[in-house]
Amino acid sequence: MTDHRAERELLGAWALDAVDDVERAAVERAIREDPEVAAEARALRETVARIAEADAVAPPPSLRGEVLTTVTTTPQDGGAVATPSPGSGDDAREDPGHLSGDEGVRVVGRGAGRGRRVRHPQRW
Repeated sequence: MTDHRAERELLGAWALDAVDDVERAAVERAIREDPEVAAEARALRETVARIAEADAVAPPPSLRGEVLTTVTTTPQDGGAVATPSPGSGDDAREDPGHLSGDEGVRVVGRGAGRGRRVRHPQRW
């Protein structure tokens, strides 16, 4: 059996999702190979989940509306602004499925053909 001392030292960071891809691969390989490492990893993940649930706080009810308003009025890369399409008033925002895909939102840019793709931030 392989000695997984280095990987065991990373288990806490792994449970918090605070390792890079190389470290993650090494820890997950150790979890597959060593039942003791797997048991410790499972216990740490369960502990992290319990702590997260215990500290969870419901957002204020106004947050969703504030975020949707900000998204529809903030200029995006290239000067485009997302604006509600005709017929999608505030009551439409209460329907969680209303803004799926491109429904309910129209992107208005400066000049034809100047649209740019929005890059999603990378995980840290």
